[in-house]
Amino acid sequence: MVRCHFEAFAWFTVGKQFDFDTRTFYTSLLKQLAPEETKKDIFKCYTTELIWRRIMEVQSSGRCLVVLDDVWLKEFFMCYSRDFPRGFGSKLLVTTQIQQVAERVRSDETYQMRHLNENESFELFVKRAFVSPYPDPELYGMKDIVKRCEGIPLIIDVLGRLLASKHTLYESKALLDATSFCLDISKQCGPEQLEREL
Repeated sequence: MVRCHFEAFAWFTVGKQFDFDTRTFYTSLLKQLAPEETKKDIFKCYTTELIWRRIMEVQSSGRCLVVLDDVWLKEFFMCYSRDFPRGFGSKLLVTTQIQQVAERVRSDETYQMRHLNENESFELFVKRAFVSPYPDPELYGMKDIVKRCEGIPLIIDVLGRLLASKHTLYESKALLDATSFCLDISKQCGPEQLEREL
């Protein structure tokens, strides 16, 4: 349904550890919005300013959806959104865990995701981690570890996917033991940091 409404799409995951390089960011967006543009030899000569202008032209000439995912710094959002074309059918979608970033988004609609309750959290974890039948939830303290995720869906999803990649009980136990120490890092720094730590 969403794809039918837009002619071009760009998705850029920012994250907390993003080392802001304007040219890399703009190039990534233009490659997604107008892939044929970046294949031209002359593209290598484009200045950062010219790449930005081309992004604006592409968004002004058709309906584009740009997703800035996991934005932690309001300055990052403000740098990009200030010139984002309004009224051309293009849309900017921002995901963030930071209230100040959400407040900076000039939007008619903000959607605040609720945290999952204990049962929903464990259900999501099990779906990501196991092909049925799954082991006893008390085994290796899985329920306790999921509880420490405090109902944050993204962290539960990452944890479940990591556990699914383990092939032996020994690997699974080691991951679950390590997870106890890494969950606090994830809540402060984001799920990508959890994946790096584990």
